[in-house]
Amino acid sequence: MPHTYADGNNNEMFVTMNDADLDTESNGLKTVNSVLKDGSDLLGAPARFINNIQKDWLTTVILICILCLYCIIQHHCSNKTRRRTAPSEAYRVNRHSDAVIENMHLRKGSIFLFLSILLRTCIGQQTADKQADVTTKQVLQYITNLSKQGKYLSGQYIGISKPNMSMSLITNITAEAGQVPGIFECDYANGFWSTTPPQKLLDHSCNSILKDNWNKGGLINICAHFPNPVSPNGGELRNKSNLEANGAWFWWGRQDPTLFKNVWIHMFNYLTQVKDLHNILWIYSPDQGAPTPSLYYPGSAYVDIVGLDVYTDEPVNKLFPFENSLKGYDEMLALNKPMILGEVGPRTTDGQFDFSLWPTAIRNKYPKVSYLLTWAGPWSPVANRNAYNLFNNAYVINRGGINITDTMFFV
Repeated sequence: MPHTYADGNNNEMFVTMNDADLDTESNGLKTVNSVLKDGSDLLGAPARFINNIQKDWLTTVILICILCLYCIIQHHCSNKTRRRTAPSEAYRVNRHSDAVIENMHLRKGSIFLFLSILLRTCIGQQTADKQADVTTKQVLQYITNLSKQGKYLSGQYIGISKPNMSMSLITNITAEAGQVPGIFECDYANGFWSTTPPQKLLDHSCNSILKDNWNKGGLINICAHFPNPVSPNGGELRNKSNLEANGAWFWWGRQDPTLFKNVWIHMFNYLTQVKDLHNILWIYSPDQGAPTPSLYYPGSAYVDIVGLDVYTDEPVNKLFPFENSLKGYDEMLALNKPMILGEVGPRTTDGQFDFSLWPTAIRNKYPKVSYLLTWAGPWSPVANRNAYNLFNNAYVINRGGINITDTMFFV
């Protein structure tokens, strides 16, 4: 079964970049699935897109006006309830004044409740990296908002990076469905089975494709399936900063959960503090069919988005392995993070899978899912049936419909 991802840990990583940072002459992956600024280390990577101007000024002005209005109403109500009384009446309380005071308190309470809800809504989803740049915050808030609107983003894994990399899969999807997927994912080093040193596997030729997708309004994921870095024969050191850690098909799978978490946290701190990278969203995405998907979760302080990789022939009916995916879905939702499906494809690769089942499954079974990324090869939509319906339905947002820069939030 195919597996790939990108996020500081081979678990799907959103990256924001500027034009210079995707120079294929100077950039690559600097550590497993990380996005770094320069090419000076062993493994370099694409860096950050231009920070768009944060467009939350209108919300700020509105909130200031509401706060001022609240103060005015409070002052007015207080004045209205004051009675000038003679000394002899100082201790008299009539029903009318009691009712006025009670009404004032109710109005003040209602205004306070309204403001609390409004402020809570505007603050939105906070990034794990407290210094994340504006664009990264906007992307996270945008993804968070999608499921609340009953929408999800389309995404497509485009393959292993190599010189003159083909865009044939995207071309075929566009030809059949008339749409371009909203997210492109590329693998910098698909070699988890290999004995070749990681630096010789690294290829970031797909940077130009990723950059073009971003410039046209899409999002990007970067992934890398590196071999074990310790010895040609597999070694014992486990860099378990990779996806589907609860599965047994990768050399980093089903290892010590504490070690996995420590490696994740170390990588998070290294990229954000040492390398000063603040353009990464960290995604934890185990496999739906393997046990205990949350066992390797490193903690909410180090994760932005959670997800599942789901390969099933029955995404709608409650048949194995869909029952497992539903259990994993509930387990991921309990982590209180935005939810995605980081890899999707059929289990049976006979070309007969009906991809129109997935919009129904998301609507009825996975309503909190914010994006779905389909796999390549025999698992891809165009290698099966009804790719058109996957990219053309009432719930999907493709590249042409993404609007990140108008997402408003408070930093």
